[in-house]
Amino acid sequence: MDHCLGWTWFIACMMQFYFVSPVFILMLRKNWKIGVAFVVACIAASMVTTGVLTVNYGLPSTYLGPASVNTTDTGIDHIYTKPYTRISPFLVGVLLGYYFAVTKNRRVKINPFVVVVSWLLSITVALLVVFGLIDHYSNILDPNYKSVLSKAIYNSCARFAWSLTIAWTIFACATGNGEFNIKQGFRKLKA
Repeated sequence: MDHCLGWTWFIACMMQFYFVSPVFILMLRKNWKIGVAFVVACIAASMVTTGVLTVNYGLPSTYLGPASVNTTDTGIDHIYTKPYTRISPFLVGVLLGYYFAVTKNRRVKINPFVVVVSWLLSITVALLVVFGLIDHYSNILDPNYKSVLSKAIYNSCARFAWSLTIAWTIFACATGNGEFNIKQGFRKLKA
């Protein structure tokens, strides 16, 4: 498929997210519990939709690198450029932004152990998202190397997981938990 400006699909997605964001923000303002439940349900629906499309079309874990032109084009057409499969990171940002708007960027005192575990978990998840495709690239010529289920799980969870790691980094830094002195932390843990 020939496109004049191939990257403009992203602008279209972002505009659609901005158009629907007042719905999420108003729901959060009206009743935050219902708003959070609605946002979480939309995130889950986006992830499930991505997984179902991956299974139905037999799509690869990624659309980068050499692959069958048919599956790459199908994946780009059905998953990569569609707003309903890309909205979960945006909604994580909506939740984080709402939290900051309500709390007015107050410093949050979090147990040092929880901070360390959260940083380690965030770093681990980020590394899994980035390097989780090493097997895919090692066996790129064998389309049946990974199961369809593993491809569906990666496609449906990777963007959401990455957005959580970014959200944790922003939250930790904005609330005074971004810098952690290892020696002080271990002293506090021993006490």
